Amino acid sequence: MNRFLPYFALLKPVRGAFIGALVCGLIFGLASGFGLPFVAQKVFPVLFGGHEEVSQMTLIGYLMILPLAFAIRGISGFLNTYLISVCGTAVLNQLRAKVFGKLQQMPLLSYQNHPTGDLLTRATGDTAQLQNTLMAVSNDLIKYPMTLVGAVAAVIYLAIVQHQLLLIIALLGVIPLCIFPIRTLGLLLQKRAKQAQAQVASVTDILSENIRGVREVKLYAQEKFQATRFGRAIDTLRKFSLKMTKYQAALNPIIEFISVVGITIAIYFAYRAHLTLEAVAPLIMALYMAYEPMKKIGSVHNSLKQGAASLERIEQLLNEPADMIDAPDAIPMERAKGKVTFKNVTFSYPRAEHAALKNFSLNIEPGEVIGVVGPSGAGKSTLLNLLPRLFDPTNSNNLNNSENGTIEIDGIDIRKIKTIDLRRQIAAVPQEAFLFNDSVASNIALDEVSSESTKQKIIASAKRAQADEFISRLPRGYETTVGEAGGKLSGGQRQRIAIARAFFKDAPILIMDEPTSALDAENERSIFASLQELTQGRTALVVSHRLKSLHFCDKIAYMENSRLVDFGTHDELFARCEGYKRLYIAGGDEKVLA
Repeated sequence: MNRFLPYFALLKPVRGAFIGALVCGLIFGLASGFGLPFVAQKVFPVLFGGHEEVSQMTLIGYLMILPLAFAIRGISGFLNTYLISVCGTAVLNQLRAKVFGKLQQMPLLSYQNHPTGDLLTRATGDTAQLQNTLMAVSNDLIKYPMTLVGAVAAVIYLAIVQHQLLLIIALLGVIPLCIFPIRTLGLLLQKRAKQAQAQVASVTDILSENIRGVREVKLYAQEKFQATRFGRAIDTLRKFSLKMTKYQAALNPIIEFISVVGITIAIYFAYRAHLTLEAVAPLIMALYMAYEPMKKIGSVHNSLKQGAASLERIEQLLNEPADMIDAPDAIPMERAKGKVTFKNVTFSYPRAEHAALKNFSLNIEPGEVIGVVGPSGAGKSTLLNLLPRLFDPTNSNNLNNSENGTIEIDGIDIRKIKTIDLRRQIAAVPQEAFLFNDSVASNIALDEVSSESTKQKIIASAKRAQADEFISRLPRGYETTVGEAGGKLSGGQRQRIAIARAFFKDAPILIMDEPTSALDAENERSIFASLQELTQGRTALVVSHRLKSLHFCDKIAYMENSRLVDFGTHDELFARCEGYKRLYIAGGDEKVLA
């Protein structure tokens, strides 16, 4: 229970509704546990006690007591449930916002450790389960304990009235026996709940993969294999779910059996005491009202165990290291001049056998366009990821960043620049542009498009990227929704929007990672002019396997085995660098670069 206490702070925005729910739960508990047996003890003897016939008004008055008690119980129960729902939706929104906010802060390496389905399940399924737990605890730990207290008070009161102290012991002594099945089944349920949530993540991940990879599934006729794979996953989930259901469903019958044993003992003592039916009936009702909350409290305990499993998964996510945290003395940066310096930079991915980058040093003057080439796995893309601090220089044997090299912009270590300001200095054109399921305009601006000046800037950026023509032909022009991951557009159109996005950002430093490799020859040629214009007046790093796409670069860095092997113009590298020469000849690009 203590683990959940910090999360009750999420109820602060709806504390009025929460207090109202607790008050209504208190009224419900007292009306149920003490009120109903007490009413039965007062009303039934008058109506069926064999006394003189009462007047019509007295009869109506006594008869109205029972509906009134149920009305109070019903209204308070309804308000309790509704107000708790108000609180629950507020808590759920905050939980999901908290998890989503964490997802925005997590470094890229953390995403590599979590499949997409796992993250989706933690952000939706686990938060929903934790919300249910918080609301069950908030609601039922007031309502049903109060019902239990009221019922026990009624049992004691009625037994004292009947002068049957032994009866009190017999009635109440069975209640502690209910603790054992509640505790045992709760522990089993927590274990299965954790397994079930993890399996939900696996099912979601398979589903997500198949939706994203539907083209490959169809091309390679993998429908049957994927259906079998999915079937195995949901069958495993079914097994865990059935085990959870078994433990949940077993609790109530066990407690009911213990309750019946208690009631049977009570009837025995009532018989031995020669109590009349009118005296026994309220007592039996009070006893029932004492055992019924035990079932509910058992359900709350089960909910706590399920919630604990989800809480553990959520906290694992929330405790992930945040993205690059600004140093206490981090400084702001306005617009950089664009000088970029790599000094002895080394980087290793976690659990990788070899470093992705080794002692890399390179000096780039403002406005220089530098091509980066080399075999696959040479460290080219890693180099681009380090500049905006998507990663920091690290070595698998030495995590002290300062000893793994530095990257500077305008002579300032990028770790001493506020991260948000650093990333404002850099625009990117990736190999495959990712577009959000939003309008074309929003995808270019990556923000709300409200002012007229912003709209004009978007159009101007699209024209410079040679994208305005095809955008204007779309059904709603710049307001056309591009679909999930830009699925309604062709690859060339998506890449033009990515270039327009870079024009719109107007950052002094540009990184391009294989910006034309996913395009056909015609699209590649037409985009070259946009890329050349984009690099004008900017410091640019352009990674490419196609040497012909680097004809506008001032110099070229050739990398091999995670190291910088040579640096210079095309002619210089072709004359002295055998690795570059082989790559160049294999690409057949001599006429383009010569």
